[in-house]
Amino acid sequence: MGWARIVSGGPTGRYSIELDWGQSTRTTVLAALTARLAALDGRIVVAEANVLSADAQEATLLAGVTAQMDAYIAASIALPPGAPRPDSAGFKNAMLLLTKMRQFNSGMRLGLES
Repeated sequence: MGWARIVSGGPTGRYSIELDWGQSTRTTVLAALTARLAALDGRIVVAEANVLSADAQEATLLAGVTAQMDAYIAASIALPPGAPRPDSAGFKNAMLLLTKMRQFNSGMRLGLES
């Protein structure tokens, strides 16, 4: 859509007009969108770095959970039949830390996806 500006006219009802196809408006909107896109690109880079850091933290905690689980299984196998089970508090604590870290990081991942 464009606009027209009356440049001159006469008593006979004939007018000379100048057409404005909105190029300056388009240029302004395009510049604003380009700036917004650059800002969003910057935010995406930061969010991706944060998610990578969160993944590394979770991998460390997951390794701890695996080690605790392996230790519990090894201790369970070594027990004679009928003996009480070994303490699983280490595994439970490691799993709790991993679960909390995943919950904390889930918002960050959703933010990156959106």
